[in-house]
Amino acid sequence: MDPILVGALIWLLDRLAGRGVDWLFDNAVGRGRNALAAPQVKRHDLTAPGAQATSDVDFTVRHHLAQTRSPVILTFQKFSDKSTGITLPMVLGDTAHVTLPRNHYFVTALIIDLPKNSGDLPTLRGLGWAQPFVADNHTAKITIATQQPTDALITKIGLKQADGSVPFRLPTVSAEQALQNWLAKSDIKKRYPLLGQKPTVDPKFKKFFESLDIQPQPSKPLFPRVPPSKATPVDWKKIKLNMCRAQAWVGTGRCGFLAHKDNLCKIHRDQIRNGATVLDHATGKRIVL
Repeated sequence: MDPILVGALIWLLDRLAGRGVDWLFDNAVGRGRNALAAPQVKRHDLTAPGAQATSDVDFTVRHHLAQTRSPVILTFQKFSDKSTGITLPMVLGDTAHVTLPRNHYFVTALIIDLPKNSGDLPTLRGLGWAQPFVADNHTAKITIATQQPTDALITKIGLKQADGSVPFRLPTVSAEQALQNWLAKSDIKKRYPLLGQKPTVDPKFKKFFESLDIQPQPSKPLFPRVPPSKATPVDWKKIKLNMCRAQAWVGTGRCGFLAHKDNLCKIHRDQIRNGATVLDHATGKRIVL
């Protein structure tokens, strides 16, 4: 796991522990509201006291499992300073139009389901991040792809507190997956070795039924036989899907999306065109278009 992501999430966890979940919907962290309300400096007039050159950025968050219009929390931190940051609430499917001082940023996206009852924890549906260098004269467009969080991922990135609790609930798994998880942790297979094995037939019963020599009676088909197709059958083993050549967002494996152009999926290609650093899964080198 990228240590930069771990540092950013530790900062977020500290704020949640001290201020609660409602703090996520505040506009600023570590800055006064008056500073956020300051008028935008036009044409980068740096002669004014405290003026900073700014750039416009459009952020879009994507998740292939979460429902549209789900709440999303964006956090903005300077790449060189993880002690402070800004949070911006939005909804999945919308684009966040923001103006930021020109700098290197670390941006995280958290897709959540709001709690139904007061005092309950929100459910974390997706987690993703980006490291844009904001310095464009035109409006930069950045897409943050997220993945569904798991207990192993939450533990790995350090979101669990000392008592094992987390500031979010994790998505519920299906009954089949829950059973598999339980069997993996339980010792029931050691106590019942035959559990899950295919049942066997007693040989004496098998011989008895074979001795009956029951022959199936021919019957007329309900529907006329369809002649075989003359088309050449497809050999699926010879068909290789063209997958994206970039590294996955988590770990060093290969991206799991189909390639769009330049042997890259649309998300990775958009990130490269917007100046983000994307590595080749095979060589580990930066991909340049």
